[in-house]
Amino acid sequence: RLLVGLSVGIGMSIDPMYIAETAPASHRGQLTTWSEISTNVGITLGFFFNWMLKDLPPDVNWRVMLWSGTFLPATLIILAICFMPESPRWLAINGRSAEAETILRRTHPEGTDMNNIMAAIEEEIRQDEDHGKVAW
Repeated sequence: RLLVGLSVGIGMSIDPMYIAETAPASHRGQLTTWSEISTNVGITLGFFFNWMLKDLPPDVNWRVMLWSGTFLPATLIILAICFMPESPRWLAINGRSAEAETILRRTHPEGTDMNNIMAAIEEEIRQDEDHGKVAW
Protein backbone atom coordinates (compact mmCIF):
# COMPACT_ATOMS: atom_id res chain seq x y z
CA ARG A 1 0.00 0.00 0.00
CA LEU A 2 2.83 2.36 0.83
CA LEU A 3 4.53 1.73 -2.52
CA VAL A 4 1.29 2.23 -4.45
CA GLY A 5 0.55 5.42 -2.51
CA LEU A 6 4.00 6.85 -3.22
CA SER A 7 3.76 5.88 -6.88
CA VAL A 8 0.37 7.52 -7.29
CA GLY A 9 1.64 10.67 -5.58
CA ILE A 10 4.65 10.88 -7.86
CA GLY A 11 2.51 10.20 -10.92
CA MET A 12 0.01 12.87 -9.95
CA SER A 13 2.78 15.46 -9.66
CA ILE A 14 4.58 14.47 -12.86
CA ASP A 15 1.49 14.24 -15.05
CA PRO A 16 0.52 17.96 -15.03
CA MET A 17 4.16 18.96 -15.38
CA TYR A 18 4.60 16.75 -18.47
CA ILE A 19 1.37 18.11 -19.98
CA ALA A 20 2.52 21.68 -19.37
CA GLU A 21 5.84 21.01 -21.08
CA THR A 22 4.52 19.26 -24.17
CA ALA A 23 1.07 20.74 -24.85
CA PRO A 24 0.45 23.97 -26.75
CA ALA A 25 -0.49 26.84 -24.42
CA SER A 26 -4.01 26.98 -25.84
CA HIS A 27 -4.70 23.38 -24.73
CA ARG A 28 -2.80 23.10 -21.42
CA GLY A 29 -5.67 23.90 -19.08
CA GLN A 30 -8.05 21.58 -20.88
CA LEU A 31 -5.57 18.68 -20.93
CA THR A 32 -4.64 19.15 -17.28
CA THR A 33 -8.33 19.14 -16.40
CA TRP A 34 -8.82 15.86 -18.26
CA SER A 35 -5.90 14.43 -16.32
CA GLU A 36 -7.55 15.34 -13.01
CA ILE A 37 -10.95 14.06 -14.16
CA SER A 38 -9.36 10.76 -15.20
CA THR A 39 -7.81 10.40 -11.77
CA ASN A 40 -11.16 10.91 -10.04
CA VAL A 41 -12.94 8.54 -12.42
CA GLY A 42 -10.26 5.93 -11.69
CA ILE A 43 -10.76 6.33 -7.93
CA THR A 44 -14.53 6.00 -8.36
CA LEU A 45 -14.11 2.87 -10.51
CA GLY A 46 -11.83 1.41 -7.83
CA PHE A 47 -14.52 1.85 -5.19
CA PHE A 48 -17.14 0.44 -7.56
CA PHE A 49 -15.12 -2.70 -8.36
CA ASN A 50 -14.29 -3.20 -4.71
CA TRP A 51 -18.02 -3.10 -3.98
CA MET A 52 -18.65 -5.61 -6.82
CA LEU A 53 -16.08 -7.99 -5.37
CA LYS A 54 -17.31 -7.76 -1.77
CA ASP A 55 -19.03 -11.17 -1.96
CA LEU A 56 -15.87 -13.04 -2.91
CA PRO A 57 -14.15 -14.99 -0.14
CA PRO A 58 -11.88 -12.69 1.93
CA ASP A 59 -8.72 -14.56 0.92
CA VAL A 60 -9.57 -14.04 -2.78
CA ASN A 61 -11.08 -10.54 -2.68
CA TRP A 62 -7.90 -8.63 -1.90
CA ARG A 63 -5.89 -10.64 -4.43
CA VAL A 64 -8.32 -9.87 -7.25
CA MET A 65 -8.34 -6.16 -6.32
CA LEU A 66 -4.54 -6.05 -6.10
CA TRP A 67 -4.15 -7.82 -9.43
CA SER A 68 -6.71 -5.62 -11.20
CA GLY A 69 -5.25 -2.48 -9.63
CA THR A 70 -1.73 -3.27 -10.79
CA PHE A 71 -2.05 -5.17 -14.05
CA LEU A 72 -4.16 -2.71 -16.03
CA PRO A 73 -2.30 0.45 -14.94
CA ALA A 74 1.09 -1.22 -15.46
CA THR A 75 0.05 -2.35 -18.94
CA LEU A 76 -1.16 1.15 -19.82
CA ILE A 77 2.04 2.73 -18.52
CA ILE A 78 4.22 0.34 -20.51
CA LEU A 79 2.21 1.07 -23.67
CA ALA A 80 2.36 4.82 -23.01
CA ILE A 81 6.14 4.72 -22.61
CA CYS A 82 6.38 3.32 -26.14
CA PHE A 83 4.49 6.30 -27.63
CA MET A 84 5.09 9.29 -25.36
CA PRO A 85 7.88 11.61 -26.43
CA GLU A 86 10.54 12.88 -24.05
CA SER A 87 9.91 16.24 -22.41
CA PRO A 88 11.27 19.02 -24.66
CA ARG A 89 12.60 20.83 -21.60
CA TRP A 90 14.48 17.74 -20.44
CA LEU A 91 15.95 17.29 -23.92
CA ALA A 92 17.03 20.94 -24.03
CA ILE A 93 18.65 20.67 -20.58
CA ASN A 94 20.63 17.69 -21.84
CA GLY A 95 21.86 19.47 -24.97
CA ARG A 96 19.42 17.80 -27.37
CA SER A 97 17.67 20.94 -28.64
CA ALA A 98 17.10 19.58 -32.16
CA GLU A 99 15.18 16.61 -30.73
CA ALA A 100 13.22 18.96 -28.45
CA GLU A 101 12.20 21.05 -31.45
CA THR A 102 11.14 17.92 -33.36
CA ILE A 103 8.87 16.88 -30.48
CA LEU A 104 7.41 20.38 -30.21
CA ARG A 105 6.59 20.22 -33.92
CA ARG A 106 4.66 16.99 -33.29
CA THR A 107 2.71 18.39 -30.34
CA HIS A 108 1.99 21.94 -31.56
CA PRO A 109 -0.18 23.10 -34.46
CA GLU A 110 1.42 23.65 -37.84
CA GLY A 111 2.68 27.18 -38.28
CA THR A 112 3.66 27.63 -34.62
CA ASP A 113 6.94 29.53 -34.29
CA MET A 114 9.23 26.92 -32.73
CA ASN A 115 12.08 29.41 -32.41
CA ASN A 116 10.07 31.45 -29.88
CA ILE A 117 9.12 28.33 -27.90
CA MET A 118 12.69 27.00 -27.88
CA ALA A 119 14.00 30.45 -26.88
CA ALA A 120 11.53 30.53 -23.97
CA ILE A 121 12.58 27.04 -22.85
CA GLU A 122 16.26 27.93 -23.05
CA GLU A 123 15.63 31.18 -21.12
CA GLU A 124 13.83 29.25 -18.36
CA ILE A 125 16.73 26.80 -18.20
CA ARG A 126 19.22 29.69 -17.96
CA GLN A 127 17.16 31.31 -15.17
CA ASP A 128 16.96 28.02 -13.29
CA GLU A 129 20.73 27.63 -13.54
CA ASP A 130 21.26 31.23 -12.35
CA HIS A 131 19.05 30.60 -9.31
CA GLY A 132 20.55 27.17 -8.57
CA LYS A 133 17.37 25.20 -9.21
CA VAL A 134 17.86 21.51 -9.79
CA ALA A 135 16.01 19.97 -12.72
CA TRP A 136 14.78 16.41 -13.04
